[in-house]
Amino acid sequence: MLMQRVITALLLLPLLLGAIWFASTPVLYGVFAVAGVLIAWEWTGIMRWTERRAARWAYVLLTAVLLATIWLMPSRAQWFPWLLGLAALWWATVPLLFPGFPANLQRRPPTALMLGVLGQLLIVSPLL
Repeated sequence: MLMQRVITALLLLPLLLGAIWFASTPVLYGVFAVAGVLIAWEWTGIMRWTERRAARWAYVLLTAVLLATIWLMPSRAQWFPWLLGLAALWWATVPLLFPGFPANLQRRPPTALMLGVLGQLLIVSPLL
């Protein structure tokens, strides 16, 4: 499985670098937004929503709407420090989850709501 991921990464790397170097900003954001929507689909698998098709599609649609809203927001710059602070706060608390991992995750598994919010934070915040 690891070899397949490495080969896929090596094949996609030239495409990504070409997009970063040569694509306009709207096209590059579109590429990253499509990747974000695909990531949201995979994230619903982590949330164990593979059988809940309506909820899965709603989550993916929410991600697409958030990504479009961020792009269309006229004053992204004024929200950026707050959103960046929220993301930094999350990453500052992540080490607190490490002690006892993965046993602590099995004792108290996160709820679907917690995973959903975490997924949106991880998917949407890098595209600010």
